[in-house]
Amino acid sequence: MNETNNNPSMAIAKGDHKRGIAKNPKAGIALSPIVIARNPRAGNMHRHSLVIRFLKRTAAKAGRLPQYSCTMASPGVFRNDVRYFNWLNKGIVLIVLLFAFSVNLFSQNTKPDFNSVDHQTYRFYFLQNWDSLIIVGEKALRQDIDYFYLRMRLGTAYYEKDNFSKSAQHFEKALEYSATDATALEYLYYSYLFTNRELDAKLLTKKFPESLNKKINPPKNKAIDEIYLETGPTSSNNISLNKKDNLMGKDSIYGEHDLNDNKYYFHLGLKRNIGKRASVYVGYSNLSISKLKQIQVSELVKSGYDTIPYNGWYYVDTLYSKTYDRFDHNYKLYQNELYLNANIALGNGFLLVPAAHLVQVQYSELHTHVDEVEFYAQSYDTVPTTKYVPRFHKIDTSFVNYVGWMALYKNISSYRFGLMGSYSDLNGKTQIQVGAEMVWFPQGNLDLYSVTNLTMAIENGRKRPVLKQKIGSRLSDKLWGEGLFSLGNMINYTESNAFVVHNSGDEINFSAGANLILSLSSKIEVTVRYQYFAQSTYWYKLFNDGIITNTTINYRNHQLIGGLKWKI
Repeated sequence: MNETNNNPSMAIAKGDHKRGIAKNPKAGIALSPIVIARNPRAGNMHRHSLVIRFLKRTAAKAGRLPQYSCTMASPGVFRNDVRYFNWLNKGIVLIVLLFAFSVNLFSQNTKPDFNSVDHQTYRFYFLQNWDSLIIVGEKALRQDIDYFYLRMRLGTAYYEKDNFSKSAQHFEKALEYSATDATALEYLYYSYLFTNRELDAKLLTKKFPESLNKKINPPKNKAIDEIYLETGPTSSNNISLNKKDNLMGKDSIYGEHDLNDNKYYFHLGLKRNIGKRASVYVGYSNLSISKLKQIQVSELVKSGYDTIPYNGWYYVDTLYSKTYDRFDHNYKLYQNELYLNANIALGNGFLLVPAAHLVQVQYSELHTHVDEVEFYAQSYDTVPTTKYVPRFHKIDTSFVNYVGWMALYKNISSYRFGLMGSYSDLNGKTQIQVGAEMVWFPQGNLDLYSVTNLTMAIENGRKRPVLKQKIGSRLSDKLWGEGLFSLGNMINYTESNAFVVHNSGDEINFSAGANLILSLSSKIEVTVRYQYFAQSTYWYKLFNDGIITNTTINYRNHQLIGGLKWKI
């Protein structure tokens, strides 16, 4: 729905673009006039053969090697010479091998020179040996050999291996050497698109020459660039599990709980691009929640009379008994919500996301007011007794919750790092959240990604850490799957750039889910999301001494949401 979530939809088929880009001939041309460089390993072998010949020649001159000529020698002498030759030969071979190993090791540790790097990467580029090109090129960069064509070749190699995060990194560097190179601009444009950096790609088009604009024909801004719709139910076992016949504990005078149950959710949003640097998203949501409020009260009522004899007289006492009345009130809570966010590309891989969420809550609920009433239990009493008398009435309630959000994201190679914070007023309490997020693309593309978020929520001085983890993977050419979970107390909690606000008043202690994302075309995407929530609420009891106790009650929610995104 907004550009900061990790939705792996693609606007353009990657294979089509690869066939469409013409390789830059310059990327394979060596800057050095020396086209052929000596092979270091061949040089080593040549040096080793010279060493062997030198040692043999020296030993022969010293008379230590047997001379196989026509001159005859006695058998014993010949055997001794051969044994002596075998011993000497083994020693020479050992010395030669040790020397060769040391020379080879020294040559491998020698810092590569520009000519050899240029020649090898040039050759690997035209052979399309991308793995070898990457090994040689990355080693050269670590040795401070860096220039335009090396970056172009490395960027192309990573692009051909579908590592678009790495390819973007090298094409960005190439453009630092030649800011107007059309091939680098084109490759970088698609590298951004294939890693969901649409605003960065759009911002890059400001540097396109006219010929590249005509070739790519980037999409123009419209009155509405995207429409997003999602809707679905949440099924709960709260009422079926926790509805009670008796809410009163021993010696209590009042019991109550308010249960959230099934929900239905609807959202419609519109996105518009503003210039080449920003986009704005505006959405409306409606949420309805079925609720049950149960109240049980006790009251003293007259139950009869009793005659008591005393000193020849009879007294009539009034008898009382405690009655328990339970009231069940089924009602609906409605939320109308307005959501607004902006994505602003700051350049150099930075993205700023301010957001706001307004939630208007309304419902009509049964309320109880318990009055303390003094009365004379018996006709002869001189001191009044206190009893509690409940009064019931419905109250129409309406109020507004709000959230303000700010996040800053930065793309670095195969990672995206984010810092975010929010201030909110939910259910009459204020909350502050600060968090950090890391997105990792192990393969440099959207075939596999991991999103880790750690947030500290603070309410009334109480700190609550929340950990969220999501892992996504491409299941087929057009289908992605995601698995996710959250740990922590998520009461009055905000997430996903303030798009999701948990303000039901119940605690979410754990959630887990799975998403399916299907790209039907370059313009239409369908999502199906399932999420499981382990939640809890409280059952309250009031006692004669004014003490209120609460007991935790647990329940489960199952949410199923279907979504449709249409790029106009």
